[in-house]
Amino acid sequence: MNIVYLRLSEDSQDFSYQENKVLCYCKEKRIKVDDIIREYSNGYSEIYKGFLQKENLEKIKKSNLIVYNYSRISRHATCLHSFLMLVKELKINIIETCPLKNKNIYTNAKVINFFTNVSNLSREYISKITKDALKDLKEKGVKLGAPKTEISETDRNKIIELYKDKVSISEIARITGISRRITDRVLAETNIKIEHKQKRDIGEKVDTIENIDIETKYLIWADTKIGLTVFDLVKKYNISREKIEECIKFMKGGAHW
Repeated sequence: MNIVYLRLSEDSQDFSYQENKVLCYCKEKRIKVDDIIREYSNGYSEIYKGFLQKENLEKIKKSNLIVYNYSRISRHATCLHSFLMLVKELKINIIETCPLKNKNIYTNAKVINFFTNVSNLSREYISKITKDALKDLKEKGVKLGAPKTEISETDRNKIIELYKDKVSISEIARITGISRRITDRVLAETNIKIEHKQKRDIGEKVDTIENIDIETKYLIWADTKIGLTVFDLVKKYNISREKIEECIKFMKGGAHW
């Protein structure tokens, strides 16, 4: 039994070129085609989701599977190696009609197997030495992880006050200039149940460009000239980072407020 297998990655692609090449080869070699399988699938992760599943291959034992080249089976070396071992077991002969230039490296099962094993050993070795090093540091009393960022009591109270006022975590982070991660930590330490979907009502927005007075806008612009960062300005004026940046952008462009 002679089965032609064609694969493309996306349904926007056309089988005609690949199919013509394979059928011309079969005609030249006088191979009678019994069936043509056309599939759209990812060559890296979906090799066992379509026709190339073991259950289907078992039905065509001792047959010829005709492909454009081995990349049409899989582009993943480990998957290709597993597939080659499977078809060898099922005595299925694979016929390449347009072999890759680097065929000997890409399709040689022994070479693929060697590099796969080396890769697996390297991963296991790196994992082991990393775990051993972390265990050694822990036994020595070294505190692992990122250092805990300390914030002032004023900022802590501000976060709690805003959250109780139904301001979202993201909005609190913008107002205070303190990251979401630290904001979450402060609320957790205060035993406040965090509702991440909490949002402020539309009519209760903290700030917009329109309600920042002209004097404040010029002060923000002047502060950038003397080297204050956006983070400094957020804390100084209690205005969100987004609005601070918007003010600076317009003032820099010579906007007339």
